[in-house]
Amino acid sequence: MVAGGGDGGGGRGHLSSSLRALGLLLALSNGMAIGCQRYEMVPVEAEAVALNQFSLSLLGKPLPSTVMLAVDMSGSMTASMAGTGMHCTLDGTIGSDYDARSRNPCKWNDLKEALAGEDGFLTQSDGLARFGLIAFPGSDIGNSCAPGRVVVPIGDSVEPVRAAIMNDLSPSGGTPTADALRTAAREPLLRTEEPGRSRFVILLTDGLPNCNPQLASRCEACRSDPNACHTEATGCRPTDAPFESCQPTPFDGAPCVDDASLIEAITALREFGVYTLVIGFGSETADARQRDILNRASEAGGKPRQGASDAYYQASSVNELYGILEELLAAFPCTFELDPAPSPEAELNVILRDNERSGSAAERILVQGQDWSLSEARASLSVVGEACALIQRSEVGRYEVRIFTREPL
Repeated sequence: MVAGGGDGGGGRGHLSSSLRALGLLLALSNGMAIGCQRYEMVPVEAEAVALNQFSLSLLGKPLPSTVMLAVDMSGSMTASMAGTGMHCTLDGTIGSDYDARSRNPCKWNDLKEALAGEDGFLTQSDGLARFGLIAFPGSDIGNSCAPGRVVVPIGDSVEPVRAAIMNDLSPSGGTPTADALRTAAREPLLRTEEPGRSRFVILLTDGLPNCNPQLASRCEACRSDPNACHTEATGCRPTDAPFESCQPTPFDGAPCVDDASLIEAITALREFGVYTLVIGFGSETADARQRDILNRASEAGGKPRQGASDAYYQASSVNELYGILEELLAAFPCTFELDPAPSPEAELNVILRDNERSGSAAERILVQGQDWSLSEARASLSVVGEACALIQRSEVGRYEVRIFTREPL
């Protein structure tokens, strides 16, 4: 079996006999000790595998991805995932304060465990990315629409993010999603482009964006004519029950859906190279209106979900949330620059070699589209999923990625 673009032949022997023009070796070898963990290209002697074959060595590990978690901690996160009507608050109602000791199941506690628990997403992602955390709304007393705040700046360790999610946040207030993403866009480590480092925002939300004071006039129109509330282009389309009224809480325009600003904020992130992955959490985000908005948001983010009916990631249960977060681990790539880049006509075969093993057990053929992909200009190769995790979590030099390229005669 030949990975990606080959002619269907199998095994290492086939590779050795059929190569014609170019072989590239990306060797993760010892000798890389600088703190920034950049790798550099070093010419080495050609390997005697095929005519005209040569090798290149990249020293060190690929740069881990940069990821900002943007987490919705609005009041609706105290509701039960199953829609029981009970909340994890002091008196069990949505109007009361969050109670971490409440026995009522709720989305916030489910999210905490899935993200920051002992076997949660952050623990599994350790070493694959550097993380930061933005929570929205912010913590301004008396302002339920306070802009999102940076709780933990982006850093190499997941532990500060885990600790903040588990111990420092309490859900309440509205859903100023667009403001939270604009806050993310100002973070220096997220804005800064570095060769070989991917940048992401992961947006986790259980409801529609709101909290835009510029929509006050829509709220006024809604109160004077309820029939105008749900006009697609100009209506307030309130996000709060009973959905046909528009109360000025905490200010006029706050209850109106703010999808245009959400798309604008995600588009702005994409324009300077940041992808946004969108997760909808709870049954509410699966209704037609919310699906439409979150699908558009995910498309604007540049990394829509593949092989599913929706472009965003919809988790209607705790188990689905765990599954989605596990799926997202594959989004953080190990990226290697290719110099020279293979031609558009070249066929590539990629092998992950474990230098601590021998024989056939030392090599694993990687599958294009599943384990690796090329950039549009073919100037870099990204390894994802389990193969990338092995590289990032092992000592430098244990694993090497070998790329065999066959150019047409």
